[in-house]
Amino acid sequence: MLIALPERWDGNEWFVTIATLLVLFIWKLLPRRMNKSQMWFIVFLNVLLGLFTDSLFGGGLHNFYDMNDSPKGEITDYLLYMATFPLTILIILHFYGKWRPTGLWRLIFILIAAGITAVLEFVSVKFAVFQYIRWNLLYSFCVYTVVHGINVLMFDWTRRFPRNRVSP
Repeated sequence: MLIALPERWDGNEWFVTIATLLVLFIWKLLPRRMNKSQMWFIVFLNVLLGLFTDSLFGGGLHNFYDMNDSPKGEITDYLLYMATFPLTILIILHFYGKWRPTGLWRLIFILIAAGITAVLEFVSVKFAVFQYIRWNLLYSFCVYTVVHGINVLMFDWTRRFPRNRVSP
């Protein structure tokens, strides 16, 4: 089987499942500020960013942290990559698109978004979704600052295309 099921369903699996359902619920409540092509671009971008950063820092050459219970990819790992993380970014970009901060306010927005995401990671650490080995939350904040900066740039870039200017 390509995707392993957890050996036992405990706190971290429940946390990931509930967090995914919660961000999906919030995302469904929000009015759309981007069209489907823009939304899917952002989702795929963040799946790749999540996989890349976790491969770089969480395994491979550097083993700064572990995820969930098993070094094998479990279904909740993929749920994090494919739904929880991208949906969280979409919710944050919803507010970016609504408020349209410019200049220094754009930087402040990115830093606040990175802080919110770091707080969410802090809670996930308490539920053993991440186990830090040689990592700390300040490193995550720095990574999230870059990730949110990339997302803001890509959001603005995709809005330049004429068909992406009007939200459905």
